[in-house]
Amino acid sequence: MSSRGARLWGYVVEMYPLHVNVPYSFVLFFGYYLLLQAIYGMAPLRFTRESLLGALTLACFTLLLRVFDEFKDYEHDVKLFPHRPLPSGRVTKADLTVLGWTLAAVMTALNALLGGKALAGYALLMAFALLMLKFFFLPDLHRRSLLLTLCTHNPVAVFTHLYVLGVFFQAHGIPLDRPVPAGAWLGILMFWGLIFAWETARKIRSPEEEDDYVTYSRLLGTKRAPLVPAFALTMSFGLAVWFAWTLALSPILPVVLVLAWTYAMTAFSRFVAHPAPTTSKLRPYVETASLVLYAALLVALPVRFGLERLF
Repeated sequence: MSSRGARLWGYVVEMYPLHVNVPYSFVLFFGYYLLLQAIYGMAPLRFTRESLLGALTLACFTLLLRVFDEFKDYEHDVKLFPHRPLPSGRVTKADLTVLGWTLAAVMTALNALLGGKALAGYALLMAFALLMLKFFFLPDLHRRSLLLTLCTHNPVAVFTHLYVLGVFFQAHGIPLDRPVPAGAWLGILMFWGLIFAWETARKIRSPEEEDDYVTYSRLLGTKRAPLVPAFALTMSFGLAVWFAWTLALSPILPVVLVLAWTYAMTAFSRFVAHPAPTTSKLRPYVETASLVLYAALLVALPVRFGLERLF
C-alpha cells in the first residue's frame, strides 16, 4: 500500500469505521426503501439492483460528508481536537482531496448506471452537500451560530431520503407526475427526526464539561437543551407507531417502540434532574433507540408483506 493509501486507510479506520458506518448506511437506505414499498401496497417486498447501488451511494456519501467536515472545521479542530488525523498531520489535505474526488467519481458512476430519477435525486443531494461545504456562502455567520448551522445543514437528512425516493421511483417505474402518498413524506419526517435527535443530543454537556466547544446546553441551558432531541425522538416514535397501525404491522412492534422510547426518555429526564458528567452522555441512548426503531421496521415489514428475493 502506498504511503497515501496507508494514511487514508488509517484515517478511515479512525474517523469512519467501515464495520459501523457501512451497515448504518444500508439500514438508513433500506429502512425507508422497504417502507415505501409497503406504503405503495407492493407485496412481497423486494430488494432490487437499483436499491443496492443506492445503498452503496449513501455509504460513499456519508464518508464524503466526513471529509467535507475536515475542511470546514480545520481551524476549529486544530484548537480543540489536535489529536485528530488532519490536525495532527497523520493525513494531509491533499490526501483528503484525492479521497473526496474518488468518492464523487464512484457515486457518479453508480448513479449513471441507475439513470433517470435516481440520477436527478443524486444531483440534488450533491448540490446540497456542496452548499454545506461552502457554509451556504456565509461562512463567518455560520461559524458564529450553532443554531443557524443546525437549521441549514441538518436538512441534508431530508435530501438523503429524497434520494432514496428517487431510487425507488426509478426501480419501480413510478412516474414523477404521479401524486406521492402522504405516508412517503411522513416517512421522511420520521427518519429525519432520528437524525435531528442524534445531532442535537451529541452536543449537550454538563456545566463541568463545557469548554470552548459550542454546545446546545451552553446556548439553551441544561433544562431546555435536552427537550430538543427529546421532542424530535418523540415525533419519530409517534410516527413509527402510526405506521405500525396503518400498515397493520405486528402488534408487538408498538410495544417494542414504546420500550425503546422510554429507555431514551429516562436518560433525558435523568440529565435534566441532575446535569453531571455521569448523566450527560445522551448520544448512546438516542443511537440505541434509533437502532431499535430501524431494526423493528426492517423485521416487521417483511413479516407483514413478505420478501421476494435478495437482489
